[in-house]
Amino acid sequence: MMIASKDHQWQSAIYEKAKDLAGKRYTPELNVDLPISQTFDGLARNIGFYNRIRKLYGELRKSRRDIFPSNNAELLGIELTNFDYCFEEFLSQVSQIKEYTTAKIPWQEIKNTVKKLDEYSWKLQDKIYEVQKSPANEKKNEHSEKIFNSESYHLSKFRSSIHQFQELHNSDAAKLSNHPFLLLTGVTGIGKTHLLCDLVKKRINEGSFSFITLGQEINGTDDIWKQVVKINSDGRLKSKKALLKKFDRLGERTKSRFFIIIDALNESEKASYWKTTLPVLIKDIRRYPNVALIVSVRSGFEKEVTTTSLRKRFHEVEHGGFRFREWEAIKEFFTQFGLPLPEIPLINPEFSVPLFLLLFCKSRQRRAKKKGNKQLFRGHEGSTSIFEDFIKGVSENIGKEFGIGSVDKVWNKLIKPLAEGMVNNRGHKDKISEDHFKKLLAKELPGVDFGLLTSSLEKNHLLIRVPRYGKKGKRTGFDYRFTYQRFSDHLISRYLMNKYASKKAYGTNAKSNLRKRLRKSGTIGKHFYDYSFQGVMNALSIQVPEWLDGEELIDLCPWAQQILEESFLESIIWRKPNAFYLNNKGRPERTINIINRLVLSFDEGHSKFFATVL
Repeated sequence: MMIASKDHQWQSAIYEKAKDLAGKRYTPELNVDLPISQTFDGLARNIGFYNRIRKLYGELRKSRRDIFPSNNAELLGIELTNFDYCFEEFLSQVSQIKEYTTAKIPWQEIKNTVKKLDEYSWKLQDKIYEVQKSPANEKKNEHSEKIFNSESYHLSKFRSSIHQFQELHNSDAAKLSNHPFLLLTGVTGIGKTHLLCDLVKKRINEGSFSFITLGQEINGTDDIWKQVVKINSDGRLKSKKALLKKFDRLGERTKSRFFIIIDALNESEKASYWKTTLPVLIKDIRRYPNVALIVSVRSGFEKEVTTTSLRKRFHEVEHGGFRFREWEAIKEFFTQFGLPLPEIPLINPEFSVPLFLLLFCKSRQRRAKKKGNKQLFRGHEGSTSIFEDFIKGVSENIGKEFGIGSVDKVWNKLIKPLAEGMVNNRGHKDKISEDHFKKLLAKELPGVDFGLLTSSLEKNHLLIRVPRYGKKGKRTGFDYRFTYQRFSDHLISRYLMNKYASKKAYGTNAKSNLRKRLRKSGTIGKHFYDYSFQGVMNALSIQVPEWLDGEELIDLCPWAQQILEESFLESIIWRKPNAFYLNNKGRPERTINIINRLVLSFDEGHSKFFATVL
């Protein structure tokens, strides 16, 4: 349908403003179709939601006709009668869900009926089998098709369709169709802001309406509706009542609930502001059945913006990024960046994180331009090179903005001390307390404003600030950690290699010095039994052969063979192609020997090896 001109202009302005606020977090040209879109369909109760139900309804209705026997129905007795009666009840319930309305959908009643229907279908299946096996029919079956053979086949197909309906009534979409209050969570870099901005863009194209803003636009003192009215910037709507009435009418008119979206609550001036504000939003929006609320928060900050009881008033969904859609995402991103697709699918979990995939493609694109060709790699490429490109880009930005100077100076004055502080942090090798960070900065970069620097580091995706909680669940302070876990592991690993295995510092003794540090009680080795150090061990398994001409970490730590087995395997696909020790025939014999000795000598090792490299 056509959108009224003024409403269309207003909607476009709201979207453009949100896009500008999102900045680098939203790249409209990069779009991957994700299963979570069905969740938003349920929240909106749009045509996609109803079409999904009608399609399943049609399939089930047809299967009923196919199942009911045209002859000898009386042989199936009460089992067929019960099944057919229950089927009629189910069709009656679902037939009402066919067009936009805000009335409650009786999902619980449908669920109970579906459960009974499934049970009756199995009883009917058993009855069919019993009839087929009766002496009279056994004799007939020798000369003709089994009695009820077709009905049995369609009954099996029916169960497949009914299971799809079970999935539907248990889905987030179904729950949100009756309770339109969504709390979206997800880790940094998983693409929450991109998802929500793109949702608004998609809804504009469909003729639906949304209001979207980001937490950074909301101050922690003023009434939320006054702020929304102001951000909305529609001179026609000057009060909460006028605003919500308008939103409700737009939802009703377009037959798709109006979405009020507030992204990144944790980025507000005062995160705790939401503990008193969200109940107000819920209470007011409840009066308008054609309006839905979506709020998002970074995982780890839920306690900062909600209480336990308040959280229960939302239906919570975690955004998994490109999880289960990694290959589709890779094809989309590689195409946009003009990169050739790899010869084998890249299915590592890292590629489910949009930030990682974006940085990966930018790194590959820069290297392709530098080399004058677009040849990417055969299989996988070293993650160290991706990490190095990322750090270089961020360091250049930070160096210029704060007058620190070259990339090397940013490393020595900021990143290296941060990594050192994290390694020496008992219990958490990937974090540094805010107080420790402030002291470190005052020592290394006196005169640089802590707040401005940390804000810039977050915008450049290098660091994130996370709350720290005590035993009673009360916040005791804040920590900082590197944004993406794999980059964090590589930064800390690089710091350790620089300190203990640099050829520049140790010359030919680099290997022996590192070996000392890797002893069970050594500076590095003593951390190997610490769970929080696992990622660093993975990174060291990649970086040790890259720094020391193919030497393997697992060979330098004979006492830790079992601990390092999986890290070694993973390193094979992530290290640089030249990071293998080759014999005079050009074969990576040392690596092959380790694979044969530690991995392929056990049955379980075969599956581990092939699961990693294929």
